Amino acid sequence: MAPSTDSAPAAFWITEVHPNAGPKTYQTHQRSQLPESAPQNFEHALLLDFEPVFPPGEPCTLEAMRARIKRVVQNDHNSDRPPIDLVAFVCGDRGGEGRVWRALDGLQPRHLLVKGGTPGDFNFNGLTRLSTKWPLQHVWISSCMSRNYEEFDPIYDTVTSLSFFDCEDPSSFLPELPRLRKFAVFESGSCSVFAHAIHYRMTHPEMLQVLHIQTTDGIDFEDEYHAGDFCNALQQCLSLKTLEFYTIYRFDGDDRDEEHQVFAKSLPPSLQHLRIRGPAFLLSSDFAEDRRILTECAADPGWLPNLETITFRLDAKNHAHIKNRFSPQDAANPRAPEIDAFLTTLKGSHPSLEVVEWDRSVLGGL
Repeated sequence: MAPSTDSAPAAFWITEVHPNAGPKTYQTHQRSQLPESAPQNFEHALLLDFEPVFPPGEPCTLEAMRARIKRVVQNDHNSDRPPIDLVAFVCGDRGGEGRVWRALDGLQPRHLLVKGGTPGDFNFNGLTRLSTKWPLQHVWISSCMSRNYEEFDPIYDTVTSLSFFDCEDPSSFLPELPRLRKFAVFESGSCSVFAHAIHYRMTHPEMLQVLHIQTTDGIDFEDEYHAGDFCNALQQCLSLKTLEFYTIYRFDGDDRDEEHQVFAKSLPPSLQHLRIRGPAFLLSSDFAEDRRILTECAADPGWLPNLETITFRLDAKNHAHIKNRFSPQDAANPRAPEIDAFLTTLKGSHPSLEVVEWDRSVLGGL
């Protein structure tokens, strides 16, 4: 069976701080206040929302917010609530200022979430200058760009899970990642970002266990990296157990030269859970060779010998203009004869395999 994503506690604490309101602390079962795909296993989140609350009642300044944050930090270990183990910046263009980081000094969160606004330029350098080092395990960054990562590497020696959502050129500020087990890149040339990370930043790619790639914005493979580089990077992930690949591209790109790498044959044999959502044009007669290679692999019991579950759909669209990329009109899973033939062949060579439907809930659990 696929790994469960239902490990969230029955209830957790949230402390909210705004420029002109808070701190406000409450217990809840609802995750709607947090960004999508926030980590599950936390007990107390500090939510720093840099948008003021209206109507304004108190002074609305960054200095006033800093004072509120310091009060939260001072009281963090002097209450009957669990200590803060998740810090979330929301609309955090100014959240990366040194004064804000200094106000947070003294916390020891395991999770960091940053959801930028516009223009989304966020400065992480203050994080490296805290007197109390944060033992971060999970870092989630959305809608950000940064030119301030020169001193970023030291905080990542404990990070095991890193997620980028709609960031501008994540490759330019990828730190070294010696302990990474889970990696997610959504849009912004995600295939190229993954290839860059494997080639230059992951010192132990053989330790990666979970990979989520979504590329529906049409900007992948435009510059330095190509589909063959992506396939070569996959081959280095010798312990990969879960791969989720959502793409509007042909799996193998458009290369047909002597060095062309076949996506299906690049998948590491360690895979246990494979979720693929590809473009519908692969069902056309022009791509019969692609389907033949897939079916040939599926008939081989030695291909992905550890595979336990598979999701395979060919209905991916360019969703760059859609806020919710998993929109209701895409919910149906088209069971074209070619897809059924592939899955039937795969089940024949892998008798214990379970075929499951696409479920957006699998995006959680990072």
